[in-house]
Amino acid sequence: MHASSRLLLTTLHQRTILKRGLLLIKSASASSKVSHAGSSNVKHYAVSGVLGGAALGTACAVGYFYNELGGLDGINRSLSFYSIAIPRYLEYRWMQWRDNDDNDSLDKDWDELHRRASQQGLDKIMELRGFYIKTGQMAASNIGNAFPKIWQNTLSVLQDQCPYKDFDVIREIIESEYQKPLTDVFETIEI
Repeated sequence: MHASSRLLLTTLHQRTILKRGLLLIKSASASSKVSHAGSSNVKHYAVSGVLGGAALGTACAVGYFYNELGGLDGINRSLSFYSIAIPRYLEYRWMQWRDNDDNDSLDKDWDELHRRASQQGLDKIMELRGFYIKTGQMAASNIGNAFPKIWQNTLSVLQDQCPYKDFDVIREIIESEYQKPLTDVFETIEI
């Protein structure tokens, strides 16, 4: 099944769960208007409404976790990236705070921070691959004029020395996504 079809089915499934949860909550609030003579009935509907709301919240959270964050693998990859990114960010902020004067002696400190951070970034990118390599390639190209020359030079290996996947793996991914043989998806492929 194509990825967009899976996303649509998941979204439709989440909407169905949402409607059921809202109906439970609505019925609980409607039953709360019943007189005190039926107070046990009201409690039953109130509990059902709360449980329906909890089930709805849980279903939406699980759907978001797997569809948007990539499940456990996606979370682990993100945590691995941020375990490097956040400390480096704090170091950069600290350096900015120290560099409030026109102090030339800090230039060497900046260069050292850029060298160390860019190498750690490259190592993490090579470990995580995929999206992170594509982001590193954009940094190496200095898209948006956001990266110092040291970063561009360090990450430039991602432009032409990037690790690749074997074509059989690529074929398998394409065929599983499109549910068709590769030759039915593309007229020609250059390897």
